[in-house]
Amino acid sequence: MTVALIIGDILALLVTTLIGFATHNELKSEFFLRMVAAIIPLTIAWFLLAPWFGLFQPDIIRTFAWSNGMIACSHDNQAAIR
Repeated sequence: MTVALIIGDILALLVTTLIGFATHNELKSEFFLRMVAAIIPLTIAWFLLAPWFGLFQPDIIRTFAWSNGMIACSHDNQAAIR
């Protein structure tokens, strides 16, 4: 399960970086190195901090309240965008 979380986290950070570059009209091949320069330190920082906060612990992953909190956050973000 931890491998799935790691892959999901990397994909989430990658998508967030791509969306950030796209909103600034910099989603072109000439900005590829800048994207890599942004995603690598962000990913390293995330994987250094996530275990420290206990985010890869099985009981945290399986907690129903945690998933409800994530769903609530995503709904709040959608409301803020509108």
